[in-house]
Formats: sequence, structure tokens, C-alpha cells
Amino acid sequence: MPNTDHLELACAEAEGLRQLPMKKEPDLHPLRQSAVELARNLAWLPGQHLPRPFRNRCQSLAHAFKPLLAALESPLPRTVSDDFRWLHDNVRLIEAEMEDVVETFKIPRKIPQVRAPNGSVTPRLAALADNFLSAAAYRFCKSDFTEYIQAFQEVTVLKCVELWEVVPVIKLVLLERLVECGSLLLEDPTGSFGVEVLVRSLRDIAQTGWKDVIEPLILLDHILREDPAGAYSRMDFDSRQLYRKKLVNIADHSDCTEIEVASETLTLAREARKQPDADPRVTLRRSHVGFYLLAEGTTLLEKRVGFHPPILQRFHAFLRAHPDELYLAGVASLTFAMMSGAVLFLTAPHSSLEFILLATLAVLLPSSQSAVQVLNHLVTLMLPAEILPKLDLSEGLPRDCVTLVAIPTVLLNAKQVHKLVEDLEVRFLGNQDPNLHFALLTDLSDSPEQPREDNPLVGLCSDLVRRVNEKYPGQGMGSFLLLHRHRIYNPR
Repeated sequence: MPNTDHLELACAEAEGLRQLPMKKEPDLHPLRQSAVELARNLAWLPGQHLPRPFRNRCQSLAHAFKPLLAALESPLPRTVSDDFRWLHDNVRLIEAEMEDVVETFKIPRKIPQVRAPNGSVTPRLAALADNFLSAAAYRFCKSDFTEYIQAFQEVTVLKCVELWEVVPVIKLVLLERLVECGSLLLEDPTGSFGVEVLVRSLRDIAQTGWKDVIEPLILLDHILREDPAGAYSRMDFDSRQLYRKKLVNIADHSDCTEIEVASETLTLAREARKQPDADPRVTLRRSHVGFYLLAEGTTLLEKRVGFHPPILQRFHAFLRAHPDELYLAGVASLTFAMMSGAVLFLTAPHSSLEFILLATLAVLLPSSQSAVQVLNHLVTLMLPAEILPKLDLSEGLPRDCVTLVAIPTVLLNAKQVHKLVEDLEVRFLGNQDPNLHFALLTDLSDSPEQPREDNPLVGLCSDLVRRVNEKYPGQGMGSFLLLHRHRIYNPR
């Protein structure tokens, strides 16, 4: 009989593997419970705002890090613990993260203040970061962070600025803990104070793509994604961020919260959807949430939520409402001021009227050019440029966004026609999409006599376009077209 010992051994190993305990998923219940308890115990103080609430902590951190950095740049002692090696090997990472945190908190932001159970007043983010890291034993995990924030927002909704600032605050707490442990290690290089855990957490935070983590946690974003026009969720990140900034600004200067402003925006868009215009494009535009955040519907939304803009924003709104009048008047005023100054400098008090007029004409053109340049610079300072909202087409064009790229040109000779079709093919190869098509919009040069209907250049271009279409058949890609203008002879 054949030897079956190897089969029996394999079966025994398989049975043993089945009996091994399965790896347990991390228990998130204590973490969620800690978040809920913290949210219930914090009392929001709406009237108190500090523009730079973490600046003092950053200054203290930088001051305490200097002697630690100087000590770590020296050679390692003979006998050190693993914690000391972790700190020594990752000192550049710690230094870079500290510089990033300090730069982040240089920008003034309004962070909500809360009263903790012990009676102290602190930024809500500081209490949240301390509690999260304490509950997680300073081991950062992206899934744990997400669960914690979600649980916290089941009780208290965080403002949009808090969600984007929570990660720098967590890094600040970790760095403070690292400096504290580092000082202990300098006294006892063989000690163990949990430095490895802190460094791994900092490294994990640095390697995380936070846009994809934070955006799903923004509750107002969930409301805007119900856009009746279906455009908001299809936009790229920068466009959605622009919408959120506009909404947050309205909420900060109104009687409503961010969630209430988002809900009111969605309500207005839905009302417009139920009252269609004769032009369906107008209906689609008015049923988009962006119409009430960035476009003509902004006034209606601001009235609904009781928006009270500060003086500077009122000035900006006035400039945008009267661009032509202010720009032309500004150019004329600056030109007159520069021209008057130049004439007064060039002419003496007893100069004749003819000489003054001649000097005025001489400086008129340079004064007007200088006035335009100065005003353009002032406009860009007072009204910073903003991005144009756009759809995210990185994954390709959807069927409802079929696009034709048309290149208008005049057919001159055979060599030029070949070059036009080759360039069209190059554009196709760089942008292959089933909903993207390419066309040559052609015409012929002026003719002194009745033009022929069968022009050889048109025939050549038509043949070349047909060959390109035959070259890429059945690939689910766009097609090539020739759109030639029919010519009518005008004898005059």
C-alpha cells in the first residue's frame, strides 16, 4: 500500500490550525464610551474665543525641546534602553513634526472654549485630544480615531474648523509627552517610558491621508451631498472645501449653527426644484446648493439665517457688486492724481498755460498705465482670487458630460493638413475616454472667385480623419470628426 503518513500529518496540521484562536478585533466600546462621556461633561462657552489658544503651549514645547535636541545629537551612551534608541533614531521626525505644529498654530482661528468638569476653561479640542490619547493608551489608530470622533459627535457636533485642527492638537499632545519622556530618559538612559508607542503614533499620523479621513466626519458635508442637482458629491475636494468655507463663514456671523445653515441651504435648493422654470437649465442651476453659497441665491440664504457680515466683508461685497464703476473711477482718479503730481513737479509756479498743457499731455499715458497697474495690485490684495468650482473628472467623463474638443483652423496646404490630424491624434492618445470626442472645425482661406465644392484640401482632411477613426475602432474610446464650413461666395 502507498505510504500515507504525509497525508495524515497534513490533516493533523489543518485540524490544529482550525483549533487556533481567531485574532480578535479591537474592542472599541470603551473608546466610544469615553468619547460620549467627555462630550456630555464639557460645557460649551459660546461667548469665549481665543484667536491663538495653543500658541503658549507651542512656545513652551519649543523651549523644552531645545536642550533635549542638543543632548540627542551627541553619541549614544554605551548602555541605553530601547526607548532611548527610539528617541535618538527619530529625533529628526520629532523635530519636523514640532515645526509643522508650531507653524499650524501661528494662523489665528476661532476655537470653541469649554468648561471642564474640574472647572477649568480650555479649548474643546485640547480636552478631546487628551481624552482620546489617554483612552487609546497613546496608540494612534485611524479606525479608533474615526470611531471616537463619530461617538463624540453623537452628543456634540464639532465645528468644521475643529475637525481640521484636531490632528495638529493630537500631535501637540504627543510631542509634549515625548519631551517629558525624553527628559526622564536623559536622567535615566536605561529607563522605559513608552517612547516607542509615542513615536509610532507620530509616524502613523504623518503617513495618513487626512483629507479622506476628516471629510466623512464633517456632518454638514453629509447634508450638502443631498444636493438636488446631484453636483456637489461629484465635485473635487477643493471645490467642496470652498463650499464648506462659505457656509462656515455664514454660520459664524449668523444666528444659526453650521448644521442649520446647511439644512437651510438644502431646503432652498429643494424648493427651487419643486418650482421649475421655463428653462430647465435655470431650474438645475437654482436647485444646486452652490447657487445659495456662491452665486445669486446667497442673498436669499443670508436673509433666511440672519447673516450679519462684518464691515470688511460688506466692503468686499460692495466691490463685487459694482466692479465696473469702481474700477473705471479708480483708474481715472489715480491717473489724475499721478498726472497732477508729475505736472506740479515738472513745472514752476510761473510757467505758462501752454507749457503746463504740454507737460500734462506728456505724462498722461505713463500716468494711466501706472494707475492701471497700481489698481490691479490693490484689487488682488482686497479681493483674493478663488478657485472655480468644478467636477472631479479624474476617473473619466460620465455619460451626461459628453465633451467635444473642437480645434478651429483654416486649411492652407497639404503639409499643414497632415500636421493638424497628427496633432488631433496626439490629443486623443493623451486623453482617451469614451465620452471625449475630437473635431477639426475647418474653413478655407478667402478666394477672389467662386470656390470649388470639391476642394482637394477638404478631401485630404476628410480622408485623414477617416483613417484615424479606422485606426482606433472598437476600443470604447472617442471618435474623430471633421466639421467643415460650407462656403458662400460674396462678389463684393
